[in-house]
Amino acid sequence: MCRHASPPIRLLLALGLMITVVGCGSRTSLKSDGGLDGSVDLGPPELTLDCGRRAQAVPLGQPLELFAQAQDGAALVSGRWLVVDTPPVMDLAFTLEPSEANPATFVSDTLGDFVFRFEGTDGRGLRASCTVTAEVFVDLPRALCPEPSSPLGLITGAGQPLTLDALAVDDRGVAGVSWTVLEGPGPAEVIPADAQVATFVANAAGVYRLRFDVVDIDGGTDACEVTVEVFAPPTLDCSADTESRVGRNVELRALPTSRLDLAVAAFALEARPAGSVTALVDGGRQPDGSYITMLRPDRVGVYEVSFTATDTLGQTARCTTRIDATPVAPTVTCPTIETRPLTTVELVGLATDDGRIVGTSWTLVSQPRGSAVRGPVPADALETSFTPDIAGSYVLELRVVDDDGLAASCTATVLAIATEGIRVEIFWESNADMDTHLLNPEGTGWFNRDDCYYANCIGGDRLNWGDPDRSDDDPSLDIDDTDGFGPENINIDEPAPGTYRVGVHAFSRSGEVTVNVYCGGREEPDQTFGPRNVMNNRFWRVADVSIGRGCTIREIDTIASRADAERRR
Repeated sequence: MCRHASPPIRLLLALGLMITVVGCGSRTSLKSDGGLDGSVDLGPPELTLDCGRRAQAVPLGQPLELFAQAQDGAALVSGRWLVVDTPPVMDLAFTLEPSEANPATFVSDTLGDFVFRFEGTDGRGLRASCTVTAEVFVDLPRALCPEPSSPLGLITGAGQPLTLDALAVDDRGVAGVSWTVLEGPGPAEVIPADAQVATFVANAAGVYRLRFDVVDIDGGTDACEVTVEVFAPPTLDCSADTESRVGRNVELRALPTSRLDLAVAAFALEARPAGSVTALVDGGRQPDGSYITMLRPDRVGVYEVSFTATDTLGQTARCTTRIDATPVAPTVTCPTIETRPLTTVELVGLATDDGRIVGTSWTLVSQPRGSAVRGPVPADALETSFTPDIAGSYVLELRVVDDDGLAASCTATVLAIATEGIRVEIFWESNADMDTHLLNPEGTGWFNRDDCYYANCIGGDRLNWGDPDRSDDDPSLDIDDTDGFGPENINIDEPAPGTYRVGVHAFSRSGEVTVNVYCGGREEPDQTFGPRNVMNNRFWRVADVSIGRGCTIREIDTIASRADAERRR
């Protein structure tokens, strides 16, 4: 049965002897999904409760205070202690008051084991629980050994002190306690040996077995045993000192060995030659448990790289590897860049050397057929600008020379991708003036507002095709080359459905003309026409480009007069 009792107290005076009884319990989490009151899912548990010792003992008829708190210091807005198991007897006599509160005081007139659970909620709505088992006893004292400090039990490091927090309880009074080291791999001490709370120290790694003895004032005794595992510091197997050329990657490896998890496992660049700006590139932990890092020496001289491993007990091991970097020719790296035709890109070459780079030059090595672009500007700096004029692949070479006269080179690739829904490019093989034309699907003749060409379409925003409220379905003539070999282009970003017609007019003089047609998202043309000889003032109807469920290109390949083009599609 349960009945009211007096208010809880921590210090009890029984038969003239002071006995301290502390409410304790285990630390476990209670998931909040489908919680104590059937409320909604509050997410993964984040609240951990601290109820002290999981195992307690209290003399018959004397009070035991049960108290719980949030381990992270969060305030509990509600909580209750519940009796979840009792001794298997018919007539139970105990109290737990205040009823379902925190703290609560337990008093029993029944011998045996009682199990209590505390259920608490913090201000965030998170819930958790913890459990305490209390033995109600009489006559002989009770010795309660320290409870595990980690999932591995009681652990410490070699030479590190470990607090042993034991508990001695008796119904009349404890006369004395003592610690004894029963066995272990080396010498060990418990100081003081006659106190409930003592300090254990051992230098040799391994498992030690200890006994805690209690004697009461009536001569009654009890004892418990506990094991303490002493962990050795981590051991390291690290890369040996080595020699490497400047500019070459050096991989360093360290293999820490420890039975504990590592709180720290990291490389550090401790020393490098004057002027060096290199840094370590972390490779992380490997499947075999080792760690790797990468060093790329950028100056001649000695580099020192350390590796530090610290376990969860704070024990540390450290090793250092020296790298002697020797002279080497420059190392140069070039980029690969994707862009759109007529869009300027920044080319950034990377060069490393054991000394200084004293010479830099960029050269345009290859370009798409029909391109008239020159090389990058400036041509004598690692960072330069380049503007492709038509779609295709451009290859540029970067060459550097160091102060030792050693040279290195690399090639940069600029991929100019025609991303427009329709793109028409033309170029020719003579010093003539050829004009690009693109006819609206509704157009019935050329050289008018249904025809995008040099007179009305340069730079866009002059012809409103397709949807009048949009501009991305309007054509634009980006280049009009009047005194060279091209190129010229007309493009529409998002053409309206329909059939567009491509034409070329020989404005002055004659030449062999090539036409590339793209339907978007390509480096290479969807179709190429020509070279086709177009005489002065003649008009070449090249092809139809149909936009609908995709893109279809159909060759026309007829040449007529300008007058004919003005009258007919």
